Amino acid sequence: MSTSAIGAAGEPHIIPRCENCDAALLIVWAGPILAWLQTGLCWTMPIYPRILQKRAYGQGWPPTALKTLVLGTAYFVLMPFAAQFAGFAGLAKL
Repeated sequence: MSTSAIGAAGEPHIIPRCENCDAALLIVWAGPILAWLQTGLCWTMPIYPRILQKRAYGQGWPPTALKTLVLGTAYFVLMPFAAQFAGFAGLAKL
């Protein structure tokens, strides 16, 4: 392993340079691939349950989208109240 003694701005520091750059190449190639994989998984999580809901109820996309919208809205409206109630119930036990 060789080292460089001068940095980009002229300050002295040690930069390790590997003679076998397979590991560095793997990191360079794996980063973008893993980023695309993560993006794909993030898009799959909200879409796949809609496909399952459409298959389970045997309806078209408009009714499925309407059900998703109504259920999602009800969830996000009622969940804060349930959390607040659980908090108050926990405080009442103190």
